[in-house]
Amino acid sequence: MKKYLTLCFCLLFVSPLFAQKALTVVVKEYDKRAKSFPDRPYGKDDMSYGLYLDIFDGMGGWRMGASYAGDLTGPDQANMVITPEITLLGSDKLFVSGVSLMMDYIDSDTGTEWSDLYFQIQLGLNVPLGNRFQAGIHAYFPFTEIQDFGDFDTGELDYGISISCAF
Repeated sequence: MKKYLTLCFCLLFVSPLFAQKALTVVVKEYDKRAKSFPDRPYGKDDMSYGLYLDIFDGMGGWRMGASYAGDLTGPDQANMVITPEITLLGSDKLFVSGVSLMMDYIDSDTGTEWSDLYFQIQLGLNVPLGNRFQAGIHAYFPFTEIQDFGDFDTGELDYGISISCAF
């Protein structure tokens, strides 16, 4: 975790070198994913709300931030989950894709704990709303091991919407 935070801070200090920055708010709805990711704290139709800093230089960039979810219906019925995330993004006009590195901080009645690191693939569509704003719709596929792609099922995707404001 310490290495992850150090990387995030290093990228923030380098951010003035990048041309385009944006704040992004993401609302995500989860699917249980019992087959390929049974340890997730989320239940079906749980929601999270995230705030992220996007730093782009041309077609590629980074997204750093965290999401919050409360009163979850997953197997552990966690009180809250905070998920820090760093994502390598690629964007070509309307289309956006990315690979994320994530870890859940889970607060439940039995105590608090950090999950293992896991990954997420993101595919989406962003529509410009003027010069500074974008709205997006995205699909997410979280996984712990590369073998999970063999069991990929569109019914196991998480979905989200986003609003970005460039500055």
